[in-house]
Amino acid sequence: MPAGCWLTIFSEVMVVRKDGIGRRWTEQEVALLTELYPLTPMPEMEAKVGKTAGQIKNKATNLGLKRDQSILGQLASSPAKNPITGSRSVSAGTTDET
Repeated sequence: MPAGCWLTIFSEVMVVRKDGIGRRWTEQEVALLTELYPLTPMPEMEAKVGKTAGQIKNKATNLGLKRDQSILGQLASSPAKNPITGSRSVSAGTTDET
């Protein structure tokens, strides 16, 4: 079998998981991403678009989309959420259960 045959067969097969990873972007998802990307927080975009943050960032980069500086400033000024406890660190020794 010629070397290029396996590549052709492999590129036509996509593994699709229940969470949508591995699924191609639909026109509707691209339109929604284009609308939401500049001002919408990433967790909200993940829920609405049905893709992971990494997938969203990659697609936005490929489309040349940019985040609005106001949302980036808000995200940078808000305390980071602890992925284990779900709380946000406000200052040393205290937390905000938002």
